[in-house]
Amino acid sequence: MIPIVFIELLTFVKMKSLTVLKDIPMNKIKLVILIAFFLVAALSIHAQQKEKSNPKVIDLGELTPGETFISNEDKKVIYDTVILKNAIPGFVYDLEINKETETLEALKFPALSPEITGFAEEKLFDSCTELRNAIKSVDIIYNERSNDKSLKQNTTEPIERVLAKKIKELTHVLNEEKCTNESLKSLGKETINKSYKKTAQNIIVNTGDKVTIKIRRDNLEWTYVINGKLPGKWLTSYGFAFSSMALERPTYYTAQLQEDSLKFKVLKSRKPHPLDFNYIPAVFFSFFPSRNLNKCFNPSITAGLGFDLSSPVIFIGCNFMFWSNVGLSVGGVLNQQYRLKDQYTENEIIGSSLEKDQLHDKVYRPNLFFAINFRFGENPFKTNQSNSTNK
Repeated sequence: MIPIVFIELLTFVKMKSLTVLKDIPMNKIKLVILIAFFLVAALSIHAQQKEKSNPKVIDLGELTPGETFISNEDKKVIYDTVILKNAIPGFVYDLEINKETETLEALKFPALSPEITGFAEEKLFDSCTELRNAIKSVDIIYNERSNDKSLKQNTTEPIERVLAKKIKELTHVLNEEKCTNESLKSLGKETINKSYKKTAQNIIVNTGDKVTIKIRRDNLEWTYVINGKLPGKWLTSYGFAFSSMALERPTYYTAQLQEDSLKFKVLKSRKPHPLDFNYIPAVFFSFFPSRNLNKCFNPSITAGLGFDLSSPVIFIGCNFMFWSNVGLSVGGVLNQQYRLKDQYTENEIIGSSLEKDQLHDKVYRPNLFFAINFRFGENPFKTNQSNSTNK
């Protein structure tokens, strides 16, 4: 009973599907098929890229034990394998991998190994003899040195570096393709492949990361450092900043009511003109992402400090730099301003004349500013007292 009902249901669905397809224009059906094709192709390419291996090859023949080799990456990378090149078969190489995220350098207020050259000077009889001798020189290192502890502990020149020279000679002979003996050529390639040791890893180097790989063999240690792309750079510039006086609180003064009178009146000062400004020498710190360092025009967030630390001034805003040397900053500033003391009021009559500091309290209030910045090599606002002291 159940199979019959199932067959009838399938027949019904098929008939309905054909009816719906008849009502759809053929060009729309073709478009849907084309889109589905491209989606399947894109997913297939993405899957192939994910399956693609990305090894990190470290050539022990080019590194010097005890020294550090640094490799800089310009983008995020993921290494699934570490391959040691010019490793001696039979030797044990231990890997230690440490990852840390480096912080940017603090704000400042005002050798690779010798190149292997040359090949064997042995006089050879023919091209295949030259290939045999090159293979034999590598096999001697594989077979004899791996069993000789005194040679393993040779500190004058690591075995890996000697092997690198021999591998280079063998590769050179193979690339010349003078020998036509395919079996001998295959043996040469197999001999080279023996010097590679693969270790499965999952090394992810993000922006700002520092990955240190230490390879140890007996009493020798190689250090290989992979630096991720720097997130950016802090630049210091010196600015001639100006804040608006028109946005500050009004100030007051005392005026004598009559000549020879002992009575004074508290009066409000004239309101500043909109183009009246306070000048503040300042130093600005701006951060530029790495992707913008080679651009001629760079906008960034900036923060600044006034040079008069007895009455600190703090800036924050946007900085627009041209080729990282000249810029324009705009934003907000927090600086000291005058406020009439609570015991006095405007037009109040008092019995004595008061100075500005006697009438006012100094308070910090926000204001607006703009500044022209210059990236000098040294502080242009410092005073040189050496000439006066030397006279």
